[in-house]
Amino acid sequence: IFVCNMAQSLVELQQKLTESNRAYQQTVGLKRLNEEEKEKGRRTIHELESLSDAPAYRACGRMFIREPLPDLLSTLHTMMTKVDEQITALDKKSQYLSKQVKQDEDNLNEVVRVIMQQQQKGKQ
Repeated sequence: IFVCNMAQSLVELQQKLTESNRAYQQTVGLKRLNEEEKEKGRRTIHELESLSDAPAYRACGRMFIREPLPDLLSTLHTMMTKVDEQITALDKKSQYLSKQVKQDEDNLNEVVRVIMQQQQKGKQ
């Protein structure tokens, strides 16, 4: 009965570790995408600020809409603020998930250790 319960615990912990790893990797990927978006926005703002009176256009689906440069810059700054907030939230989430993965690994190792000890006792 004890070995059966330990085997069931082992399977559950393996599944939990797999889920935690998947969630962690997904969060890291989303953070990387947001950082790329932030860099693209930063470069766009830099380029737009170098323009003075040139016409500016914003993509809207498959067409472009002319927009005043200050409005376009304001929109980009707002977008950058939202991306920064998302990066901060994803960073906190990835730290939490990293700790969760470590804890799940430790729990799994502990169950394996206990099973190995029980097997050693059974051989003696």
